[in-house]
Amino acid sequence: MPALYLFNRRTLLAGDDLQLPSIAWGAGFAAELFIFLPYLLFYTIELTLTTSATPDANDDYFAEFDQQIQRMQTQECDNATSGYTDKTFCYLNLAYQAGMAIFCVVSLFYEQRILKLSTLGTPTRGLELRASLGTLIERKMTFLTALNFILLVFGLSSTLHFLSPYLYCFPKFFWIVVFILFVIQGLQCLFNITTLFSLWRASPST
Repeated sequence: MPALYLFNRRTLLAGDDLQLPSIAWGAGFAAELFIFLPYLLFYTIELTLTTSATPDANDDYFAEFDQQIQRMQTQECDNATSGYTDKTFCYLNLAYQAGMAIFCVVSLFYEQRILKLSTLGTPTRGLELRASLGTLIERKMTFLTALNFILLVFGLSSTLHFLSPYLYCFPKFFWIVVFILFVIQGLQCLFNITTLFSLWRASPST
């Protein structure tokens, strides 16, 4: 297959070489979207709905629901939220998770398009079908990487700022998932940024 050109630079890759990486990247985004984010969202919403009120045991309709919502009614959470009146971290976390969900959906769409285009044509025919492949990858490596980096900085800074008061409010596994998510984002950004830097150092094709 002919070499793939990115930013007017010739790479060592051809379209066929992108299929397995595209599947791997898509699997990573799918894990973030369907495993990590729902888990974090569950506990974030649970704390957001928690109040200092005592569940009304006389109200049969809402009693069981109240008991489920108030599971995070602990002394640690009370201290962290100033008596459940300050939910700033919850709102910041929800904003981060919403941004990550949008980013993952868009990234999955890009990976699906890259995978589909990389399978079109043959070594000698139908190469025009892959004409937009380079543009897709360029957008992925610029706009999507920039969005991912912004979300990483936003999520990491807000988490570090509120980590001390909220550390014992959420389960330990919650913070493990947060750490894994940040590591995955960091590796994604690092890979794309180093690739962009390598392309920038290469001489443009004439």
